[in-house]
Amino acid sequence: MAMGAAIVAAGILIGAQPAGAATSTPADADADLVTQFHELVVDGGPTGLIPGAGQIIEPQVLQTVDQIVDATGKLLRIDHSDAVASTDASALDSFPCVKDSGARLEIFPVVNRMVTVKNGVVHYQYHPYMLHRARYRGHSETNQVEVCSTGGGNLRGNSRIFQVGTGMAADDATQFLKIGQAWQSGSTPKDYSLSLGFQVAPKESPVSISASITQTPTDKLMGSIIGPFKSFMDRYARNAVNAWWQDACVDSWHGCHFSWNGSANFQGTIAQGLWEYPVSQMPSAIWFRFTPYLRSGCAHWYRSC
Repeated sequence: MAMGAAIVAAGILIGAQPAGAATSTPADADADLVTQFHELVVDGGPTGLIPGAGQIIEPQVLQTVDQIVDATGKLLRIDHSDAVASTDASALDSFPCVKDSGARLEIFPVVNRMVTVKNGVVHYQYHPYMLHRARYRGHSETNQVEVCSTGGGNLRGNSRIFQVGTGMAADDATQFLKIGQAWQSGSTPKDYSLSLGFQVAPKESPVSISASITQTPTDKLMGSIIGPFKSFMDRYARNAVNAWWQDACVDSWHGCHFSWNGSANFQGTIAQGLWEYPVSQMPSAIWFRFTPYLRSGCAHWYRSC
């Protein structure tokens, strides 16, 4: 079985540019009010992992979906932008996930999702691993897939991040394939690490994947089976892992209306998920959905962002 890593079809997201933040003048002309928000995800189809070959199949066309909503959450419009496909990963920052051990561990190429918006960048990486013959469930031997996601975003000027995070899910809206998940919750630490192990037989040596991140220690980290805002990922909730950084103003009684809300610093997250497949029913390719999330806004309605 070849354990090498090779990309079958290049389609790494390298630069989607959605429309700039729209501006509107509030009725009371209050200079402190943030009036509109951009809720951005990346879509374009699933990514395939080819067991035994250490290869991936990427969508040929990726697309940013940018929902513009008002301060109450009402949808104003949706913008779509085609992403640029590229095999040039050398220019991307690295957010590594590190394997603990495992002779039966197959390592796949890193999947990148990088979105260039008007005033900054959001970049997440997805590190897939497969543990062959992980354990028996009943009379069936199983393979397990773990995906470790790390990354974040940073905006400049008057643009502010209100939520930024990562989502991943097995591309199956009917079966329950997920058997494990991990994310950080609570107040944001400056540095933290996260680990998730494969579920193996009691006598087997444990195998785990770890990741770490450094960011500005402010506000909070969250996670769920659904993302921070409504998107196409909701339909995969039974098999999904979502994690994000969030400004304290989100879901507060006063909302995120003021120029001091949001972050102008790098903010990011780590998420890990574990899915299981019977060896006897192993498909030729296992499909996953990977997307970053970004909710952003302009700190001043009358200034350019």
